[in-house]
Amino acid sequence: MIVSLCLLLVLLFVWTVVNGLFMPRLTYSANEKNASCVSILVPMRNEERNVKTLLSSLYEAMPANSELIILDDQSTDNTRSLLESGLQRFSNASVIDGAPLPSGWIGKVHACHQLSKRANGDYLLFLDADVTIRPKTIEASIQLLLKKRAGFLSGFPKFIKKGILGHLLIPLQHFLVGFHLPLYLANHSSMIKASAAHGSFMMFTKSAYEKAGGHEGVRGEIVDDVALMRAVKRSGNRAILANITDYVDCYMYDTNREVWNGFTKNVFTGIGRSYVLALVLTLFYTVTFIAPFVIATYGVVTLNSWLLLPYGIVVLIRLAIDLRVKESPLLSLFHPIAILCLLALLLRSMYVNTRSKGYTWKGRTYQ
Repeated sequence: MIVSLCLLLVLLFVWTVVNGLFMPRLTYSANEKNASCVSILVPMRNEERNVKTLLSSLYEAMPANSELIILDDQSTDNTRSLLESGLQRFSNASVIDGAPLPSGWIGKVHACHQLSKRANGDYLLFLDADVTIRPKTIEASIQLLLKKRAGFLSGFPKFIKKGILGHLLIPLQHFLVGFHLPLYLANHSSMIKASAAHGSFMMFTKSAYEKAGGHEGVRGEIVDDVALMRAVKRSGNRAILANITDYVDCYMYDTNREVWNGFTKNVFTGIGRSYVLALVLTLFYTVTFIAPFVIATYGVVTLNSWLLLPYGIVVLIRLAIDLRVKESPLLSLFHPIAILCLLALLLRSMYVNTRSKGYTWKGRTYQ
């Protein structure tokens, strides 16, 4: 049994390494100039924690021919006052008030839709408030879109983490994409199901955004980022998922509770609310990632070093992804524990869905 498990894990390791070759890395070339106008669009709802950091990064990173539009989505904290003071040094920036949320819309999706209606750029860059970008991020993104002749670009940022759950669960986003998504098909085909995106950083050509139906076309989607990438592909444009960790940081959650609630909202929805797929993933993860840890623990107790081998290969699988996306190599040692937490989270997300309580986020509840 140990030999068979090791062979399976070696195959998965090879797959992970080869698969990663088909995700382009965001890079900037000083030899490629582009004067196109870019609209940087940021929805905000109770984001006082992130306003100063975001604006500081944008002030350094915005190209000359760009505009910044921020939507205050009925914030009840100090978001608006911080924006008004922080934007005074910007030459082409504005804050708009969000309209009341219509029935059938997700709050962030509606905010982004309103922002798109105010945008004047040839490119639309949607950012979350908890993101910071480095200088030349926008120029590098346009260069990659032009090089790949694509209409959409997204990527998973380098995550800034706090708390035990933050360190265990948040980096799994990189793992789930690098391990499960066939990146060649995602980036080189029109296959709809081979799609992944991160809503914190999404750039469109304006024509591709409009042809895909924009945010209005995904108004009720909780996982709107993936839905948008699929819409772009469906409309006939190419979509790219890139490694943006050299340029973009994201501080998603501040506490363990925020991590738990945030992922509860997304994890079951992210697999299409399929109970069959949830069962298959649970069995697969138990065999491939949790069982090797149990076997290794038994090997330590019985002083049988041979039993440590499956766990060692699991660590290498995770390490192959973490090294590419600038995550700490130490996290790979805790991968089985992270997977166990993910399965517990999946169970919680399924329970919430079954009980029809809906998912609550920033004071709003969605079914």
